[in-house]
Amino acid sequence: MVRLYFDDGYNGNIDGMLEGVRLCSLHKGGKKVMVTPGLVESRDALNLQLIEAINEVFDIVIVTGSLNAELFNKNLKVKQKVMLADKSSLTAVLANQTKSGDIILFANDAPNFI
Repeated sequence: MVRLYFDDGYNGNIDGMLEGVRLCSLHKGGKKVMVTPGLVESRDALNLQLIEAINEVFDIVIVTGSLNAELFNKNLKVKQKVMLADKSSLTAVLANQTKSGDIILFANDAPNFI
């Protein structure tokens, strides 16, 4: 078995991101991992709605960038959260935190400066 990668990086709206979360909830296997900066051009209320959905599905969430970091850090209730100021160490974090059978969702892959 291999790690499953779900690249939904071009999706930056609440409906699409919630659908990505729903699809990952169907995965039967290893851990569910999400990599996201959250919703970039949005209100806190929508990010909180996304966080609620994430809390119900994911084991590990890797938040990239500082834009929504405080909101996610305060409200994520997953087993493990990783806060990255930028994506420079993302590959190493994924290599250390995931294994065969896990699903990794890349949701709204914003630029590094966000």
